[in-house]
Amino acid sequence: MKIKITMMLKKVLSFLKTSFILAITFSLSACEDTKIVNKVMLVQTLGYDVDGKNIRGSTLMGDYTKKNVIGATFLEIKTNSVYDVFNKLNSKTKSPIEYG
Repeated sequence: MKIKITMMLKKVLSFLKTSFILAITFSLSACEDTKIVNKVMLVQTLGYDVDGKNIRGSTLMGDYTKKNVIGATFLEIKTNSVYDVFNKLNSKTKSPIEYG
């Protein structure tokens, strides 16, 4: 009789541990920073080209500001550093740029 109770207790504890781990996993995965799609520009494609001593960055961004209307914006900039492309593109838009 003691063996059956001990085995049942082990199964219950194992189930509770598994349930706790799953609950923590699901709750932590929902804590990501969220952005509203129609308040940001989503980068669909980003390209880098060498233009002499400069870098030319070009991007195609989805525009979801109007309901049931799909738009796109193409931007192009020139800079002397690859690391500056995203910042310069961001300065040309009215909404912040996010990777999509």
